[in-house]
Amino acid sequence: MSKAVLLELAEYRREVDRLYQLIQERRAEVTMNGTARLKEGRVSFREIELGDELLPLLNVEFSTHQEYGGQSVAGVNSELRQKARLVSLAALCELIKNEYQGDFWGLYQEWTGKIADSRIYKSIIEKACQEEGLMRPEEDRRYTDTLIAEAGISRKMLPEVIELFAIYWKYFYPLDIRELFRLIKGSAEEQKRVRILPEEAEKLKVIVERCKEFPTAIAQVIGNLSSLMVALSEREDLQPLDLVERPERFEELCGINPLRVIRGAVALRGLAQRIASTVTPEKFRRIVLTLPIGTRVILPSGRSVGTEEAGDVPYFGRYRIGNANYLVMPNELLPPEDINLYPDHHLSTLGNRVIYKAKDEFLPLEGDAESPIVPRELWIEGRSRGFIWFRNRLFDRAIRVGKQQLYPDEGLHWHTALWRQGDTLAVELLGVRLYDAKLTQKEIDVIVGMSGQAAPPDPTETWFTTDRNGLGDISRALLPISGAAPGEVEISLRNRRTGE
Repeated sequence: MSKAVLLELAEYRREVDRLYQLIQERRAEVTMNGTARLKEGRVSFREIELGDELLPLLNVEFSTHQEYGGQSVAGVNSELRQKARLVSLAALCELIKNEYQGDFWGLYQEWTGKIADSRIYKSIIEKACQEEGLMRPEEDRRYTDTLIAEAGISRKMLPEVIELFAIYWKYFYPLDIRELFRLIKGSAEEQKRVRILPEEAEKLKVIVERCKEFPTAIAQVIGNLSSLMVALSEREDLQPLDLVERPERFEELCGINPLRVIRGAVALRGLAQRIASTVTPEKFRRIVLTLPIGTRVILPSGRSVGTEEAGDVPYFGRYRIGNANYLVMPNELLPPEDINLYPDHHLSTLGNRVIYKAKDEFLPLEGDAESPIVPRELWIEGRSRGFIWFRNRLFDRAIRVGKQQLYPDEGLHWHTALWRQGDTLAVELLGVRLYDAKLTQKEIDVIVGMSGQAAPPDPTETWFTTDRNGLGDISRALLPISGAAPGEVEISLRNRRTGE
């Protein structure tokens, strides 16, 4: 049975005016007190609370959809229709914030008793989004994604989003979260790139499926939480619980208020508590550097040392400074017990991470050079558990430990950007990398040109040489194309010697 009701015309007009005015007042209030973050000069619906008016808002939306949204309804002029569209947009956003748990249009039908149709898409959502600057006329229509990006993550989905971020930070950062979603849903070969521990892999698949309707909102939240974690790791004066207790400090440092990203102190505190006792070696080093001369630090091995030796962070494990305990691990969300799950003397890949574990010291190489990340001995409860090396996967060179080698994924990988000055178009190639075991020690041309023109300009090119393993790269190249007219930019590779 639906919850929204159809309003009589007189009541409909009163409610549209009342709720429209309420929206303006609450927008003005958060702007005046500085608690809102303006986006392109407007206050988004995620920044204001209208949950106390959810049912009246939905009554207006339902009545607009069913009865009063047309162009020639007696007693409803264009001004009232525009106000009603804004109120309807607010209604859908509040429904998301308070009730959404996946399948938005199923939720809409539950509250209104009606199946969404072209009238709500075209006459209400699309026009309201364009009037609010959320959707340009030429854009693809991703209605649910647009609505959830505007409303923010539903309170009922915050635990799952926090869990998604925890898995992402542990295994995948800085991989783009949208790329992660694509790989999880991709071919068996693509899914190998996101292989993690089975229990967490199953949990991740379930969460990704439930979040599939709102990739834009998820990307925003994961990106903002990642920035907050980076700020935490880089500042010795910040503690995880400051996410909840001193959110303004993060806003000063990186322009992000944690309580606007996750609008639920309980969920945010839960994340903070999960990482409260764990720091990376880099952060622990910064903490030690702030200690007074003469301070003693108890190492995980039990030995007491001064700050100079402790600042080298020789071990993974639990350090003690006075009454404070710090668990130093390669990642804030990697518990010591996980280390037992990895085999000794094996280059293991989990997600975007590489880990190697051995009882004795070893020397990891990146390409032909020694890795800047040193293996550290892990101590748990006063006992050595061997040496651990942990880092992000590399996409431009091989990793070697002893006779074991881990090469980047085969194929061609690059990022591009376009620059234009006058009639000259320049293609910027960033991080071009080719790995193909069949193309060892070859000179490879990278050719950039244009198609779709009657007289396309001459292509420009640069080149690189692959090594004995078939790996070659260009860190950056800027290739100008003079006189380029509208068309498609084409990038291709060619063996410099054979022309193939």
